[in-house]
Amino acid sequence: MNRLEGHVAVVTGGSRGIGEAVAVRLASEGAAVALCASRSIEAAERVAEKVRTLGRRVLVAQVDVSDAASVDPFIASVVSAFGRLDILVNNAGITRDGMLLRMNDEDWDRVIDVNLKGAFHTIRAAVRPMMKARRGRIVNISSVVGLTG
Repeated sequence: MNRLEGHVAVVTGGSRGIGEAVAVRLASEGAAVALCASRSIEAAERVAEKVRTLGRRVLVAQVDVSDAASVDPFIASVVSAFGRLDILVNNAGITRDGMLLRMNDEDWDRVIDVNLKGAFHTIRAAVRPMMKARRGRIVNISSVVGLTG
């Protein structure tokens, strides 16, 4: 059953792991998928090929979600290419795990920039076309590390 037929989904951090699994699952349910990755565009292209084998349209871009100037044109390109945006899955995230006493300000700032500001940037960009369509779904994925000290 293709319950997402005709829908368009964006998956951040879509080049591997959970993001890859989410993108492939959304495509298997009928959605067109836009993937973004900050580092490995080649890995994102491999995921895109899996989406294509499911008969779905796919768009791939290298995007730094911590930078609104990177996110805004990406979301605009998704809407331009597909005509809509129905689902946003914020999956991009980084870790700089270690003892608090050893974490420097630069590592802390980078985690906040990607994991928190990145979700803010993508939501802010995606909500415009969703509000215009009067519908949309946003899913924010976080780490289980958030449950521990």
